[in-house]
Amino acid sequence: MAVPTVYRWDDAEAPVLCGVKGSMADVLKACLIDGYTGKAAAGWQMEFQNLDKTKTAFRNNPTTCTGFFLLVDESLNGNTAYMTGCELMSDIDTATGLYKTTPYTIYKSSTSNTIPRPWMVIATEKFFYLVTWYGVTGDESVILPPNTKNYIFMFGDFKSSNVENFNSVMSVGWASANIVYGNLLAEPLKAGVSAYTDYTRCPRNITGEFGTATKLWNGACGGPQAAATVWSSMRKTYGTPYVPGRFAISKPYLGDAGTYDMRGSIPGLYFPCHDAESLETLQKVEEDGRTFLLVRSGSQHSVYVTNLFIVIEIGADWDD
Repeated sequence: MAVPTVYRWDDAEAPVLCGVKGSMADVLKACLIDGYTGKAAAGWQMEFQNLDKTKTAFRNNPTTCTGFFLLVDESLNGNTAYMTGCELMSDIDTATGLYKTTPYTIYKSSTSNTIPRPWMVIATEKFFYLVTWYGVTGDESVILPPNTKNYIFMFGDFKSSNVENFNSVMSVGWASANIVYGNLLAEPLKAGVSAYTDYTRCPRNITGEFGTATKLWNGACGGPQAAATVWSSMRKTYGTPYVPGRFAISKPYLGDAGTYDMRGSIPGLYFPCHDAESLETLQKVEEDGRTFLLVRSGSQHSVYVTNLFIVIEIGADWDD
C-alpha cells in the first residue's frame, strides 16, 4: 500500500523549519525516518550524515523501491538547502549517477535565524512532496495569503509506463514574482526542452544506460504543445469556477524531453481545470469518495498569471 501521510508544521510535536543549518534535515528525518506524535514515519532510510548534520543523504527502500539517494546540503547557508539526486553514494561526499550536475536551491526561510516557517511533507515509502513557505512566520493562519511565495519539491519513484528499475524523478517549482505565462520557473508542472525548463529530472533516459540523466516533460501531452496545454488549464483566466460535485482535474504525464518517449506519471499529482480565483491553498476537495489537497504554486503577478495550483490526492493508494 502507498497511501500518503500528510505532515505539517502545525502538527503536535512537529519539527521546526527555520533559517538554521540542519533544520531541513530535521524535518525530513522526522517525516521520512522517525515519525512523531500521531504520525508514523513514511519508511525511508537515512543513509549518511556528516558530523555537524549539515549534509544528509536519504533514500527510499532499496528492496521495494529504486533506493536512489537525495542529498540535502545545508552547509553553505543557514536559510538554504541544496537538493541533489543521485543513484549511488559511498559516503556523504561521494555521489555518482547524478540527476542534474547542479543542485536545486530550496529556501527554508527568508532569514538566517530561528523564526519558524510553515512547511508540509506528503509522503509514502516511495515518493514525497515538500512545500516550504519561506517568507511566512510560523503562526500564520492555515489558509495562507494569495501572494505568499513558496517552493514545491518532489522526489522519489514515479509510476512507470515501462518495465524499468530507474524510474526515479526529482522536480522543483516555486511561486515568485517572476512567473511567466504559468511557468513555475523551476517547475514541476510543465514540458520543456530548453535550458529554462530544466527542472524535472530523471537519472537515466528511456534507454536505461547509466549516466544518461535527462530532463522530462511533465504535462498533458508531449512535445511543443505541452507547454500551452498545461499553463492554459491552470492560469486564473481559464476554466470555470469550482462547483462542489463538478471538480475537474487533469493528469500530467512524464516523458523524455527531446524524444518525447512516454515514461509514466508522478504519484498523486493532478492539475485543476478551474478558474483559480475560486480556490484556496490547502483547501481540501472531496469528490466521489476521493480527497484532493490544493496547493497554490503561483503568486499574483500580472494579467497573464495568478494563483496557479497543483492538486495532490491524499487518502488513496498512489500505486493504484
